[in-house]
Amino acid sequence: MKGLSTSSASALVAIFVLILFLGTVSIAQPLEGPFRDGTFEARSLDSNTATVNVTVTDDQERPMHNAEVRLLGGSNFWTTDENGSAQITGLYANDTAPGTSYNFTATVTGYRSTVTQAWILGNATNNVTIIVEGGTVLGTVSSQGGPLKGVNVSITALGYFNITDLEGKYRLSGIPAGTHSVTAARTGYDSKTATATLSVAGVYLCDFSLTPLNGTISGSVSNEAATPLVGANLTITVGLKTVIVSTNESGAYELPDIPEGTYSVTASLNGFYSATKTNVSVTRGNRTDNVNFTLYQKPNKIYGVVKARTLLLPGVNISIMGTSFYNISDYEGSYQITNISAGMYNISAYLDGYKTSITPVTILAGTDLLLNIDLSELPGSQLLVRVSEASTGDPLVGVVITISGNGMDPQRQSTNIDGKFAFTGLDPGNYTLQLVKDGFKPVELQKITLGEGQNQTVTVTMEPLRESNTGFIFGFDMAHSMMILALFLTIVILAMAVWLRIKTFQTPENAPAVYDEEPEKTEEGEEGVEEPAPTLEETPNGEKPENGKKN
Repeated sequence: MKGLSTSSASALVAIFVLILFLGTVSIAQPLEGPFRDGTFEARSLDSNTATVNVTVTDDQERPMHNAEVRLLGGSNFWTTDENGSAQITGLYANDTAPGTSYNFTATVTGYRSTVTQAWILGNATNNVTIIVEGGTVLGTVSSQGGPLKGVNVSITALGYFNITDLEGKYRLSGIPAGTHSVTAARTGYDSKTATATLSVAGVYLCDFSLTPLNGTISGSVSNEAATPLVGANLTITVGLKTVIVSTNESGAYELPDIPEGTYSVTASLNGFYSATKTNVSVTRGNRTDNVNFTLYQKPNKIYGVVKARTLLLPGVNISIMGTSFYNISDYEGSYQITNISAGMYNISAYLDGYKTSITPVTILAGTDLLLNIDLSELPGSQLLVRVSEASTGDPLVGVVITISGNGMDPQRQSTNIDGKFAFTGLDPGNYTLQLVKDGFKPVELQKITLGEGQNQTVTVTMEPLRESNTGFIFGFDMAHSMMILALFLTIVILAMAVWLRIKTFQTPENAPAVYDEEPEKTEEGEEGVEEPAPTLEETPNGEKPENGKKN
């Protein structure tokens, strides 16, 4: 240090210390420049680091390509790929929850940038989504003064589109600022294109009115009471194509996009007779209104089985109260009432000895109603009659049973398919049963005694009228055998007479003649010539008498 002044030496020491300090700072600062909360901080090389996967989308969740992702306050940026993704590595972050807070921002041309705060954990991979805000194009599409649904409204250059709803409305969101061509198109209509100029995250109103290429048929469908019919099908054939639409809740319909021409339109609905209107004219770009239909309901039926517990009941009167419709159940307990209009009814079931049943029902249009009815016995005694054939033991169906006695009016019923019938609600006492069926010997049972509340079963067998073979023809008695024999002989005699008559016509020379005489024969055995009768001029000896004299 010789030759240097004290002041010069002090200056050199100060410069040396400054160099050492600057070198220390340069060594401690990482190349990527980590920062926290937007402020750069010096950290040692062994600090905790994190990886962040950033995804940038618009407000419709569409990925944003070439978006610039930055940490708020920093100068570095990362560019997203075609999937809208970018990866940031080497960020300092605490490795314990909640981690370290960072603010991310994304910049996309034509979109409003946003700031997203996220907590990042060290020694981990973190995911962050940043949403940028685009503009909106919206409006209504109509035709002939009414909203038009199903129209495709699109910005072709961006590949964005939307379909109009029932009110003809559409909305295109996430659109970048700028000038765009918006097109509204639907099959059967002239498409239209408009220009929409959008500011960043702005809104542009763009309405369309489309002109149909073809015509439209519209109208309504109702029943004979003028009530609208919902869900009725309207069918029209256009060339080789069949078009079907349905009526709405007001019974109205519309057949759109129908080429110019004359058509037949058919309306149909389950439970109703269909109706067709011909010569319906359609012109280009116009509506053919008031093609209305009135459908008439098909008749319905009520059917089922009537029984008391397990006993099938024939002879039950099933009627629709308030109407003239009724039916009597058959031997199987079955009944059926047809030609009933849809509506609400009360069904009555009546049979002597049983409680009358009344059942409320609702009959829907075009729907047959199955209604099985269970009748309850009247309180009192019960007499069950079982009837079978004597020779086979098979149940006898349709045996007419009359019960009388004990001061009651006679009741007459028939056995069911099982050969059974039950008389119920009887007072205690003595009763008589008479059983009749065609082809069988009648049966009468007397003095059948029933006690109070007693249930009694009577088993009866009936014998056929032709039980024995007393005639000379098997299976018939003598009287019927004689009748059959007489009929047979009559047929034989008649046949012989016809045969003889036919033979006479075939060979008349062999037929006997009543007045013919066999001719005389000559001595030579040949047939002679018949001699003429003698006259007055000739005598028997061949001489002629004299004039005026007799021999």
